[in-house]
Parts: sequence; structure tokens; C-alpha cells
Amino acid sequence: MARRAVAYYRVPPARSGASPPAAQARRVIRLVRARRWTLIEPFVETSSRRGDQPELARALARCRETDAVLVVPEFAPLGRDPRFLASVLAARVRLVPADAPRVGRRTLALLQSVAKRARDDASARTRDALRGARQRGARLGSPRPELGSRVGVAALRAAADARARTLAPHIDELRLSNPGASLRAMARLLEALGIPTPRGGAWGPSGVRNVLRRLDP
Repeated sequence: MARRAVAYYRVPPARSGASPPAAQARRVIRLVRARRWTLIEPFVETSSRRGDQPELARALARCRETDAVLVVPEFAPLGRDPRFLASVLAARVRLVPADAPRVGRRTLALLQSVAKRARDDASARTRDALRGARQRGARLGSPRPELGSRVGVAALRAAADARARTLAPHIDELRLSNPGASLRAMARLLEALGIPTPRGGAWGPSGVRNVLRRLDP
């Protein structure tokens, strides 16, 4: 008997009542066909209330009833949502993202833990770095362009160094959970968590490499 699968999509509130975007549906269907699974029901989340995910609750209940896996089109948008991760882990339902089908329960639990820790210490570490720059004589917002340039660079470096130290335990844990992961794979995991790079923006292999260099000069 073929394995059963339940699809879960998220669309903007403006699309309420609409079908999932065609590109997302194609990713799910491609995976289901490749695995020779049976797609029994799709659920489309359109709620605009923060933390309100009624369709996820229904999808997880359907998975439990039918011993199905939960298939999503992309991991990154959901992997950075601690409420989504907590719901999936609590339901003990297997999550299979179409773009990262090997993500396991241990990785989900790790991502949830890292996301919480990142939220708790990111702002404090950045403030400490900027405070340290000021104590070293940095005058942020100086009217002198040449001084402002030097101060700006120093402040950015201080913040980046502090941010790299903040990321160190997370990167170590991701490495333990994903031995042999490439820089690109690490970048995808960090991006899934919604953790910005030391200077803000999206993660890439070079960003991971730069953080590692700051940690091991």
C-alpha cells in the first residue's frame, strides 16, 4: 500500500479561499509522484492573525488519522516559524519539505531551540557591541565624514564580531546534527531559522565562511 501524504500550503491573507500557488503545488506533486505516495488532501492556510494556524491543526489531525506524512512545498518559510515547528513536533507527524525531504525530527527540534535562543540574545549582543564601540571612543553619527566613516566601519566590525560569537553555539549544534554539511547546506539551515547574517541580509556559503573565519581567526 502506498504511503499517504497530506499537503500544507500557506498563502497571503489577500488570497483567502484561493488555491495554492501553482509553483508550490507543482513542487508537492513532483515529490509525491517521485516517492509514489498517495496525496489524500491539501490544506491551505490563509489566516492573517499572528500565531493562528487552524489549517495546520486540521492537517496534522488528518495525518494522525491516516498515518500520513505532512508535505510542504518549501522548508525555509516554515522552518523559521517556532509555532509551526512546535505544532509538528507535538503532533509527532513526519514533515517532508519538497525542497529538503531529508529534514528529520532532530533537526526540527534543534531549529526550534536555536530560533528561541537567537531571539533571546541577538538584540542584547548587538547593543553590547555598539556600547563597546562607543566606550572605545566611537562617536556614532559624527558630523565629520572621515571620522564617521572610520566609526561606522568599527561599529559594523564590532557588531559582526559579537554576532559571530552569538552564532557560534548554533553553528556548532547544526554541525553536530548535520555532520559533513557543506557551507551551502549550513546557509540554508540558518536561512530557514530566519537568523540574519552579522550585517543583516540573507545567508549564503560565503556568509557562513566569514562567520567561521571570525570565530577562528
